[in-house]
Amino acid sequence: MRNIIILLVFIPIAGLAQTGYINTKTHHRQLNNIKQIENPLTMQYSDNNDSIYLVSDLQAQLKSATDNKNLLDSIYGYNFISLSDSLLASKECYTYNADWKKTSDISYKWNTSTNQLVSSHKYEYTWDSHGRETEYAYYNWDTTTNQWVGLGKYEYTFDVNGRGKSGISYTWDTTTNLWVENNKYEFTYDAKGRTTGNIHYVWKTTTNLWVGVDSLKEEYAFDANGREISDIIYNWNKIKNQWVDSLQNEFAYDSIGNEISFVIYNWDTTTDQWIGYEQNEYEYDTNGREILEIGYNWDSSNKQWLVLWKGEYAYDANGKETGYINYNWDKTNNQWIGNKYEFEYDAYGRRISYNSYYWDITNKQWVGNLNDWYFYDASGKETGYISYNWDKSNNQWVNSYKYEYTFDTNGNKTLQINYRWDNTNNQWVISTKLYYYYSLHDISDGINLATLNGTIKLYPNPAAEVINLELSNRFAILCLLYNSNGQVIKTLYALPGINTYNISNLRTGLYFIQIPTQKGMIIQKMVKE
Repeated sequence: MRNIIILLVFIPIAGLAQTGYINTKTHHRQLNNIKQIENPLTMQYSDNNDSIYLVSDLQAQLKSATDNKNLLDSIYGYNFISLSDSLLASKECYTYNADWKKTSDISYKWNTSTNQLVSSHKYEYTWDSHGRETEYAYYNWDTTTNQWVGLGKYEYTFDVNGRGKSGISYTWDTTTNLWVENNKYEFTYDAKGRTTGNIHYVWKTTTNLWVGVDSLKEEYAFDANGREISDIIYNWNKIKNQWVDSLQNEFAYDSIGNEISFVIYNWDTTTDQWIGYEQNEYEYDTNGREILEIGYNWDSSNKQWLVLWKGEYAYDANGKETGYINYNWDKTNNQWIGNKYEFEYDAYGRRISYNSYYWDITNKQWVGNLNDWYFYDASGKETGYISYNWDKSNNQWVNSYKYEYTFDTNGNKTLQINYRWDNTNNQWVISTKLYYYYSLHDISDGINLATLNGTIKLYPNPAAEVINLELSNRFAILCLLYNSNGQVIKTLYALPGINTYNISNLRTGLYFIQIPTQKGMIIQKMVKE
């Protein structure tokens, strides 16, 4: 039986990830009392257990529309053992600072032995007043000692121009349970902001001091048009007590400024000369578009450049790339082998197809690999796509999977239906439906939601037909209804005032409602009679 994991994503207002309040002034959509929360998700397939995973699209963690922001608060994962029965499998929680920057990411996994969520790993982030990341640390949960154990930490400093000044890495000392310095790098720049050098240090635990390991400096040369033509890197030689050559990059351009070659050399300390290492050459059409790239490696035995790979590019009359071929040189058979990609566009310049092929050495021909087709509505929104695989036995494209999307009047995706092809019955079968709901917080009014207070009432309790959730503040919240097994069975969208929910279809027993407040999440018991 196919196992399915569903991730439910809960989105609070910006800057208050733990409380989940939503400013109703900017809530653009009419929602019923009970809704299925969603956030843009993508489907991936696991090779080891044939499970389908729905994974949060991390690009959608922070969405903005003028002065509105949505921040990802938490992700709940459910393992479906049948079409109607699911088990809680995982949870991820996020927190943010007042500038909408993520400050922590904590993951939990369901422990089948204890029937509860247990900590798994966490990430912590620190930012300066300019929005630059100054510290990043990650941990794993030690189930033996029941505590977080550090895996790595990094600290960064910047100069007055915002350029990286130093970086320090730390390792975790399991004896003291503290971070210990490991490596440090310091960087210097010229007046134009180009890196001119860096120094690498290691931490000596015997002396508790930083000790320089090696240092590096770079020198640049430019032509009359300000284009870089060479870049030489030097290392510090402690024995000679001087800078010595290490690596050199050289660039060449045509008469209109297109880069036509790039060569890397290494310094040979035995012969005291530059030895070729790698070279790239480029060709362009009359419109300045790259049509050919060739890569070489230096053959030190025969003192010559040997072709290693090449890429060919094609375009349509509008300058859209219609295809490219990547080749590698097969030394054994003395021939080019590689992959080919083709693209098609509609009259509006939107990509409508993508094809990939590989070279069949035996039959000396291109063989299909993937074929995707994209569809759009009148406004240009992508409404779905279909993916095909190549059937080698019958030499034809066969259905693989497809996605379909719908949007609201604001252009927000409201529904995604994922299908897989059933080879047995020769038909599309729905694997997942994803419902999208948005709650936008207007940050232009300057309201600090963390200072808002309000009371929450839940009644009657016990209840048989309906329950009422009463909010005294003016903000909406999103609540989760769990059964006694820890499974989320409903998402309750609550507006200020009295919200009534029909629970007559629930089985009798004990339930829990997770409610976000200004002080964090609270759990309220609810008995269904």
